[in-house]
Amino acid sequence: MIGRARSVNLLLLGQLRRRRGQWLDANALARAHRLSLNLLDRELRRLTGRGYEIERDPSAGVRLVGVPGGLAAEEISCDLDTNLIGRHVIVEDELTSTNDEAWRIIRAVDSEGADVRENDGLVIVALRQSAGRGRRGQAWASPEGGLWMSVVLRALRPARQSMLTMAAAVAVAEAVRETTRLEARIRWPNDVIIEGRKAAGVLVETQSASPGLYVLGIGVNVNVPAERLPAEVRTAATSLRAELGREVSAVEFARCLLGRLDGWYHYVRAGDVDALNAAWRPLASTLGQRIKLSADGRKFEGVVVEVDLVEGVSLRLDGGAVRTFRSEEVSLVELVVQ
Repeated sequence: MIGRARSVNLLLLGQLRRRRGQWLDANALARAHRLSLNLLDRELRRLTGRGYEIERDPSAGVRLVGVPGGLAAEEISCDLDTNLIGRHVIVEDELTSTNDEAWRIIRAVDSEGADVRENDGLVIVALRQSAGRGRRGQAWASPEGGLWMSVVLRALRPARQSMLTMAAAVAVAEAVRETTRLEARIRWPNDVIIEGRKAAGVLVETQSASPGLYVLGIGVNVNVPAERLPAEVRTAATSLRAELGREVSAVEFARCLLGRLDGWYHYVRAGDVDALNAAWRPLASTLGQRIKLSADGRKFEGVVVEVDLVEGVSLRLDGGAVRTFRSEEVSLVELVVQ
């Protein structure tokens, strides 16, 4: 089910990328990768078919002179220094949603009796989503220019779901800061914001029939032009491109995000709440802020006095009482402008 992610020789591609523009002896290249010259030729043609520009000369050898533009699977995964997440990457032009595709692959692999560990850490990316969704089934506009991504994660304890959501939000915020220097912050429970406007969201899904199996969905407005954002959210949403005034390398951002996510996932699996809280709290935008939230069909307003990965958000309500709300019971969070 994930053959496309391995459709090219990533070790060969890695060597070509590291020596980009340099001529490499074809015989030495074939020997280094235990290929015959015929098999090397086949691999090079496969790379060419995936958008890589490769020159060959009978005397000089082989050299890579150009790579695919946009979000190519091989450009994301080649030489990606992660332990689990991103070992396999699939990129599709359009999907209803990457989470839907992840569940389809999971069901297909399980029904075939294949080794389920093979798709642990699988990353699915779509250039566009026709039916993207956020928390509680809310629609998520997903035009071309964004990073719409899902990660399949297996053998995770059910109690780790809230930790996974927060770890993903931390990873997104850190990736935005590292690649753009924009001051990304986290709006509890699952939004990443820049200057108060939403740039990314996180959605973790599980199914009762598959305990311990999660699909982590991440949507980031990377290069979505401001005018392509839906009119109803344009004042509340933004993109990295809109904030910077220039395009961002989607491949560079995706690689950085997967690296950060892979690192924080180690702490999720270990149940290390303290480490995640230590990283998440300095990025939290809601501490000390007055917010409105909806929970259990009612609306509450107060000042945020505490935010915790496990316990949730604690509000000091106008009457002076403090009430704590867990993320799974909250449907809407709004900052009160004073």
